[in-house]
Amino acid sequence: MSGTGIAVVGTGYIGCEHIKAVAAHPDARLAVLCTTQRSAPAAAALKQTYGAERVTTRYDDILD
Repeated sequence: MSGTGIAVVGTGYIGCEHIKAVAAHPDARLAVLCTTQRSAPAAAALKQTYGAERVTTRYDDILD
């Protein structure tokens, strides 16, 4: 895995815009999407679409 690992917190409109930007950047790696339990299915779809490495509902997980 190359590039700087980026975590995006939130999968609403602005979060999705950040996800798109990170996924399109050649020197960035979409490492973690952090979302609420309610939005976990949408985050799983975003993971597939934009190639994120993982999804979590715990903010502490992105700090690990």
